[in-house]
Amino acid sequence: MDVDIKLPYVQWVKAKGHKYPYYRRNGVSQRIEGETTLEFLDSYQRIHASFENSTAPKGIAPGTVEDVAQQYLASPEYDQLADKTKGDYRYYVDLIRATLGDFPVSSIKRSHIKAL
Repeated sequence: MDVDIKLPYVQWVKAKGHKYPYYRRNGVSQRIEGETTLEFLDSYQRIHASFENSTAPKGIAPGTVEDVAQQYLASPEYDQLADKTKGDYRYYVDLIRATLGDFPVSSIKRSHIKAL
């Protein structure tokens, strides 16, 4: 898509001779997908809504592994675990965060987890 669409939080980045749209907000950039205008707008609206409705801290993209991990570690369910269990779980959560933290949860496949 080579048309510049003016929407809040959209930046167009030129790379390899093409222009790519990114949704940039709160220090986070997410590529806006879509080959057609309708697909582009659907992707934009989905990303925009995820930021509007997010409880993610600034600099963390909503719906990413990092966002979900932080929500879990702050949850009452995690807090109620025994200290040893918390330590064990924290080790694996941190391992997953270090490897897959920036990825959207929806894009993670079983093969990604098995590769850890």
